[in-house]
Amino acid sequence: MLSLLENAALLDDTFNFQHVASLYPADVIMRARAYRDAGVVIGAYSASQGVPIVRDEVAQYITGAVRDLPTWRRTKRTGAFFYSHVSPPPVLRLESSPPPLSFRTATERDGHKAHPNDIFLTSGASEGITLLMGAIIANPSVGVMIPIPQYPLYSATITLCDGVAVGYYLVRSAGP
Repeated sequence: MLSLLENAALLDDTFNFQHVASLYPADVIMRARAYRDAGVVIGAYSASQGVPIVRDEVAQYITGAVRDLPTWRRTKRTGAFFYSHVSPPPVLRLESSPPPLSFRTATERDGHKAHPNDIFLTSGASEGITLLMGAIIANPSVGVMIPIPQYPLYSATITLCDGVAVGYYLVRSAGP
């Protein structure tokens, strides 16, 4: 998908569409088009909180939304896409290209609705913990409670951010 976003002209190239469709699965082309249409560009800068369409997808997942992705078939003769929401498809519709991504809402998972503005994406747990600790440790007198035993990343990051690790022991007899 990244290669399609890097060369987004491939997504609209009607002359070479059959060749592009033979190189990339239909769902990759669909998602690349959706990302491109949402303004996603590949480069050195992206939104600090995370790419908005990706945060939308994460919120949909957390909320329990179900992807409404169809079953795809491609003809050998023309390379056109056929799709249906039932497999095997009883009725097929011919499309020159896949439709944009869509979602249908399912029941909310655990009764919690996620909102994309409340989601902050990072490149991994270490970066997320470092950002969080950097935000909450305002001066050397700030203590952060961490369970003992603890993951060494917590104490190391607290120290790097000039905070104080305040360990507490987990007591099994106190409950699960």
